[in-house]
Amino acid sequence: MTAEAGGEITMAAAYESLGEVGMADDVDAILASADAGEFTDARSALDDLLYDEGFGGEEILRELLAAARGRYDGAELARLYRLAGEVEFEMAEGNADRVHLGRLLAERGR
Repeated sequence: MTAEAGGEITMAAAYESLGEVGMADDVDAILASADAGEFTDARSALDDLLYDEGFGGEEILRELLAAARGRYDGAELARLYRLAGEVEFEMAEGNADRVHLGRLLAERGR
């Protein structure tokens, strides 16, 4: 897959391909936990993606928003996108991705 797409295998291409495989189910479970107010479960699954699987915060945020488009609409989706914008800005400022993504999940449970 990766070699065919780019003609060579680079770390960036490998991570991009890996990011497309398997994270969707995890992200759906994270959102379901957050929506149910089960913040500890959502945060634990987030930690698995960040620390065990090695995904970056921006990758996870992108996947969370992709999954959100299939789960929410209207004002609820707009609220999540506003919050995601704040989280993305804070992560870009160099702060810990875990803290800010956790905030997004905690807000879902409210």
